[in-house]
Amino acid sequence: MNGGTPPDAPDQAPRPETEHETTGRTIADAVPAASRPGSSPWRAPWSSRPVLAWNPVVRRLLDVVAVLLIGSMFVSSLPSSELRERLRTIERPITDVTGLSQNWALFAPTPRSTTLRLRAEIERADGSVSEWTPPVGDRYLGVYRTYRWRKWANNVVDRDASRLHRGAITHLRARFEDPDAPPITEVRLYRDTYRQPRPGSGLPADRDPPYEHELLLRSVTAAADGGEGRG
Repeated sequence: MNGGTPPDAPDQAPRPETEHETTGRTIADAVPAASRPGSSPWRAPWSSRPVLAWNPVVRRLLDVVAVLLIGSMFVSSLPSSELRERLRTIERPITDVTGLSQNWALFAPTPRSTTLRLRAEIERADGSVSEWTPPVGDRYLGVYRTYRWRKWANNVVDRDASRLHRGAITHLRARFEDPDAPPITEVRLYRDTYRQPRPGSGLPADRDPPYEHELLLRSVTAAADGGEGRG
């Protein structure tokens, strides 16, 4: 065996490329030939695909939308003034649709002292009246599932939100419409208010407070001498 030639080395599996050997390869080298340009099917890399947000016109449009949203939130949180009332003609439709109204009346030094509640009465041809209030849900997770209703109701009880009043009446009429029940003759939308005891007064909280009722909108069907009226 001394001085002889070494035996042939057994066949070995191809050695995987190391990190240093692969760094010199381009993306095109890693793309299969069938997927390269001129072959079918071909899908360009993500970086070369047109993206809608990169379009200059779309970017300017997004900038305008962002400015309108942020500006509307700023106007809604301004203190009461003549300037705020003038700007609210632009801000109000945006915050009503998006629910971005910023109302900080809950906090000191002037927290809200009145509890507001939205309520509706649906009257039928036979004289029966159904009462509706926004859903509350269970005591644990209900507040999260019905928060959108509370936010909506908080906007509807505003005396100046006539467009929302009409929308609420239309929604309730469609919701309570029943072909097996007498037809609806009238829908009344109320703003209920209750003045809470002053903090530190020692008066107990009333679980069933005596609300005062203010009619926001009354809608009567054509069959019952149709029309709409305010209280």
